[in-house]
Amino acid sequence: MSDVVLVSARYALATGATALALAIVQPSQPFLAVLAAYLLVARPFRGNDLAGCLLAVWSGVAAGLVLVALFPQQFWLLLPAFAVVIVLGLQGVSRWTGPSGILLMAMGLCATLPAGIVDPRGAVDAAWDHGANLTIGTLAAWLAFRLFAAPLSGPTPDRKEISFSQAGFVAAVAIVALCAAAVLLPSASVVLEIAAVTTALGLIQPPARLGAKTAGALLGALGAMVFDILVAGSGNNLAAFLVALMTVFAALAGLMQVQRDWTPTLAQGGAMFAVAAPMLPAPDLSLAAMGTRVEAVCVGFLVATGLFGLLSCLTPFPQAETRK
Repeated sequence: MSDVVLVSARYALATGATALALAIVQPSQPFLAVLAAYLLVARPFRGNDLAGCLLAVWSGVAAGLVLVALFPQQFWLLLPAFAVVIVLGLQGVSRWTGPSGILLMAMGLCATLPAGIVDPRGAVDAAWDHGANLTIGTLAAWLAFRLFAAPLSGPTPDRKEISFSQAGFVAAVAIVALCAAAVLLPSASVVLEIAAVTTALGLIQPPARLGAKTAGALLGALGAMVFDILVAGSGNNLAAFLVALMTVFAALAGLMQVQRDWTPTLAQGGAMFAVAAPMLPAPDLSLAAMGTRVEAVCVGFLVATGLFGLLSCLTPFPQAETRK
């Protein structure tokens, strides 16, 4: 098989296996698992990275639970503590793991905290669900790498330590997104927060390619709407949904291999699609849920890119320090 077919199969297996596991386990916020699988399968994922990635997931979840327990109603104390934990966590994790661990720690923390704010009594149950989602996505990506050992689209990047200013930017995005979610979309606060933070983590890795990412975000949001409408119109069948989901991600992976210049746009579009499109653990009976997800993911993207554009006008972001 050619490299294009192998990479496409890897994306399809990672996302399809994740969606099938979610349909069986049925945790809340299942988009986290699909997004994690999609993002991890595009990154260097060596076999010995698995333990570090799982540790990063549950470290982020545990940190979010501790923050909610310490400051359940003291928002004025919770936000500064949240920022400090993000900065210290990102810098600490970047010293001993690669980009996958950084991503998973941030997703675990930033998914648990808004869920705990919305429902403090249900914080522990939500944290278990979020940790399970990220664990499922991580294991699916690892399995896809083991079965389809195709090369990555480029050379394996050196490990990069996140600087204080970069971590501070991610923390600022997370806090603004948390406030925006509380005011605009409390029912989709986790979706908005994760969309903002994952976008911010992508922006701090040069080149930012803000225009290409914006085009990809629009493509992904529109694609998710069309996808869910077509799946719902075809009978709202889970098997049809799984086949269609795998086909979309396989096609995106193949295009990224063939048209390398389109990679920033397609990669961002795939991330937006992974958040907005999944109708899990069972197909939605109404398109209202899909509309809320699309709205939340767009607001999250706008928070991250808007703050990045504003701060870039004031001072450029330094590149991360490379560690061999």
